[in-house]
Amino acid sequence: DMIIGNSLDPLVFDINSEEIVSLLNVSKAFPNPFNPSTNLDYSIMNSGHVEITVFDVTGRKVSILENSFKNAGDYNIVWNAQNNTSGIYYIQILAGNELKTQKVVLLK
Repeated sequence: DMIIGNSLDPLVFDINSEEIVSLLNVSKAFPNPFNPSTNLDYSIMNSGHVEITVFDVTGRKVSILENSFKNAGDYNIVWNAQNNTSGIYYIQILAGNELKTQKVVLLK
């Protein structure tokens, strides 16, 4: 065991770090697994460009669901995958400098 500091000479941690706050919040896609469409709720804290893209398991871009400027707020996007084959897909949300990805499963 290692002891760092004691009651006479304590180790003091520097608490000058800034709290990291996510400017992009994404809920889990529902329903998941889905057929033929799934919903995704997201919120952005700052206005800016939002891009939502769907990729298949090979990394091929399947669909662009959103590619526009959005004001700060809550949003919902629906992906209708009626023309896609069954399988695993990844929905990628890019807002500002934040990138979040979710895995969804299309079952036909």
